[in-house]
Amino acid sequence: MEFKEWLIAQEGSIFANRGVETTPNTRVIATTNTDFEKPNVLYITGMNSSGSVARNLAMQGYPVKTISTENNWKATIIGRTKQWPGFKQVIGGMADREGDAHISNQIQKVHSEIPLNWHPEIVVGGSQGGAVAMACVPLFPNAKFILISPAWKIFNVKPHLPPGSVIIHGTKDMQVPITDSEELAQATGAKLVTTNNGHRIDTGFVLSVIGQLAKAIKPPKEPEANDSPKLFNYNRLQPPISGS
Repeated sequence: MEFKEWLIAQEGSIFANRGVETTPNTRVIATTNTDFEKPNVLYITGMNSSGSVARNLAMQGYPVKTISTENNWKATIIGRTKQWPGFKQVIGGMADREGDAHISNQIQKVHSEIPLNWHPEIVVGGSQGGAVAMACVPLFPNAKFILISPAWKIFNVKPHLPPGSVIIHGTKDMQVPITDSEELAQATGAKLVTTNNGHRIDTGFVLSVIGQLAKAIKPPKEPEANDSPKLFNYNRLQPPISGS
């Protein structure tokens, strides 16, 4: 199914123009009925993330807090290597210990950077940030979670997600196998949404999934009789950025 068709099926005709690609450099978003309260979003980035999802959410009026995860190449490399045939018996224990220590440090980083009076209603994490986000489920028991290509097996994070969670994964991902997300969805009951992407997922697609979850948490008001669709081209504010 094409991206536009998927959005129309999800949102109905009133939002049919959301996500329509008009040119390679322009995305048009329907702004009809935008006077609804946006939920707080915590975005936990992966390694070398562009941060485009968080920036675009902020431009759309979401209260966003971004936390960048720290790189740990040793934990990453041996965490990937342990999944190769025959390597788990050799380095599996060391890889898991490195992953556990690294994730523990990232949880502390998240805890220390979240303001005491600020509570996320949606937690988004990409790649390594997806692993950290899942490890932070006990910190945010009332939040909904969206994990993007989560590297949970690489960093030895136990599968645990609250009801209503969503996993997004590209079918062409060469860094984190999509089978990891299939296993995670099976273990937790999360909804797995796949796209024809690699490890980096199209920003517009991620924004559309977040928007769906946001409206489920805080439904928009019913449109007034004299409401007419208005189109907002966010290309005017910032050049489009792809990648999560």
